[in-house]
Amino acid sequence: MELFARIEEVNAQNNAVSARNEEANARNVAVSARIEEANARNEAVSARNGVVNARNVTVSARNEDASARIEEVNAQNNAVSARNGVVTARNEAVSARMEEANARNGAVSTPKGVVNARIEEANTLNRNTPNELFRLELTRK
Repeated sequence: MELFARIEEVNAQNNAVSARNEEANARNVAVSARIEEANARNEAVSARNGVVNARNVTVSARNEDASARIEEVNAQNNAVSARNGVVTARNEAVSARMEEANARNGAVSTPKGVVNARIEEANTLNRNTPNELFRLELTRK
């Protein structure tokens, strides 16, 4: 009977181990389910990241195109600025020549006034010349 009691005891131990194994298997199944859920979420996130990355590539391409256009516009602006500098230099040279001419004209205007005064004086004298006086006498008669 001892053998039968020992077999019963081993069977009881085996049953207890089997029960613990089933509990562990149930926990493992639950963990596997959570892992699958996490994997599904990760795949969704990866898909969204793929879309975002595609958008970022498009935006980067547009930014590079815009940067190229900006560099082109900057080059054009630099060329215009250079031309404006040349025009400004020419304008300054013209202004300097005009100021010189104005200074000369101002210097001439004073003698012109003097000359005009002399002409008026001569005209006055001419009106009173003996010839004029003689003419006036002739017209009176």
